[in-house]
This record gives sequence, structure tokens and C-alpha cells, in this order.
Amino acid sequence: MVSFNPLAFGNYHYTAPLHISGFSVSHPSGKDYRLRDISINKMLLTNRDIHLKHDENTFTISFSSISFQYQNDIIYTYLMEDFDHAWAVPSRANSARYTNLPPGNYTFHVRSISRNTGKLIGETTISIHISRPWWNSIWASAAYLLLASLAFYSAWRNYTARLERRNFRNKLQFFVNTAHDIRTPVTLIINPLRDLNRSNTLPQPDKRLLELALSSAQKLHQFTTDLLNFQKMDMQTYSDGTDTDSPCNLNIVLKELTTACACLLNEKALHLRLVLPREQCLVWINRKQNRSRTRITSYRTR
Repeated sequence: MVSFNPLAFGNYHYTAPLHISGFSVSHPSGKDYRLRDISINKMLLTNRDIHLKHDENTFTISFSSISFQYQNDIIYTYLMEDFDHAWAVPSRANSARYTNLPPGNYTFHVRSISRNTGKLIGETTISIHISRPWWNSIWASAAYLLLASLAFYSAWRNYTARLERRNFRNKLQFFVNTAHDIRTPVTLIINPLRDLNRSNTLPQPDKRLLELALSSAQKLHQFTTDLLNFQKMDMQTYSDGTDTDSPCNLNIVLKELTTACACLLNEKALHLRLVLPREQCLVWINRKQNRSRTRITSYRTR
């Protein structure tokens, strides 16, 4: 039997500098990307820091460790940091291809190893940065968040507006039902008061109180009728069509108000003194709602 040590037949203690010789990006077909390829390889030669667009995430990295005497002894292994989980199986392949890398920052490591001794011959690295697409950038995320917030706010406002309209309709229906229940008894009160008012047998003070009671009952009847009609028309239409002002004598209006309050004041043992000017004072007033405008016109009687 003949035995021998193969290491004794050669000197495997050699050096072979390892270099990354090329960086090729797979571009879509139909366009000329030669200028872009030149720019990428320029980054490789100057600072070994390559910046790629989001659609340039498929590429091939070429590397070589040259030794003319021991070229067949050199094998390679590589690792893409933050992407590969383990080093590639050592082989004589002098390129590494990656497809569809997600956006992020990576560091590519490559080593050249002696096949016979397993010793490390050389190692080098390059940095690779793949940018995010514009629809996946921080500003785009902020815009999406803003749009989602606006949509949520709009939906919330729409929901609260529906609740407010529903509550308004419920309250209006309650008042309408109440007005409907009040109008019938008020009608039964007005008719006897109207008959008594036509009679001339009552003393003047009683007749004045009767007129006050009849006027108040008629106003209450008109109020309930307007409330029932309000349910059948739009609020704006109601406001434009029925909420009209007309010129009135302020002296007469004040007399009516003091006469209407006389009974209540007597019950409270209060005394009200009304002092009216000699001149007439015309005001624009809504007699149904008893609201006067600030537009007042006065003139001296002649």
C-alpha cells in the first residue's frame, strides 16, 4: 500500500485578493438603461455604497479572486445580511443573484476559500440600499393616516348629524302630539268665551277680563295650529313664509302686554305702572312670536 499527503505536493499558502467585479440590475425590457448601469457601477467603484430604486430589486453581483497558479483551488461563499439566514454553500460560482428584495438596507458579504485547505483567502463587502416606492414612503403613510382620519371624522359627523335629526324629529313629534291634545280643549274654551263676549250684559271690567281671556285662548289655539303645520313643511320654508314682520304701534303692544300680566301681578301683590310717550312709535314686530326687530321708526303725530 502506498500513502501520501497531497499537501506535500504544492504550496497552498498563497494570496489572491478578492474583488467585486460587477453589479448588474435586471431592468424591464423595452427601454435603454445603459446610463443607469454606468451610474450603479460608478457607485461600486467609488464608495462601494449602492443606492437602488424600488423597482431595481433584482440584480446579480459578480466577484472574483484571481490566482493564475491556484485558480482551480478557489471557491466562494456569500451572505446577504438582513436577508439570508446562512452562508451559501461554497462553490466555484463567482456570482450571486437576488430577486425581489424588499426595500431596506443590506450588506453583501463574500468570501474566497481554499478548497484543499479550507482556509480563508479573502473577504469583501458592499452596502446596498433599496428605496421605498412613493406609495410606501413615510410621507405617503402620513397622507394615508390623514385621509383615514378625515374619513373617520366625516363618518362620525354624519352619524352624529343623523342622531341629531332623529332626536329633533322625536322632540318635534312629542310637541306636535302635545299640541294636538291641547288644541281640542282650547277650541272648546274659545267658543263659550266668544259667545259671552258678544253679550252686552257684562260690566266693563268683566268684559275687559273676558276679552283678555279670549285673546289668550286664541293665541294658544294659533300656536298649537302653527306647531301642527310646522311638521308638514320645511323649517326654512316655514321661516320664510310665516315668520313675517309688520308695523305696529308700540304703545298698543305695551298696553296689551301689561293688561295680560295684570292678573299675575295682582296675585304676587306687585304694582306695575306704565308710562307711555305722547308720540306714536312704530316698530316692525312679529305679532305671532312677539319678537321685535331693531329697526324702529317713530314719528310725531300731527
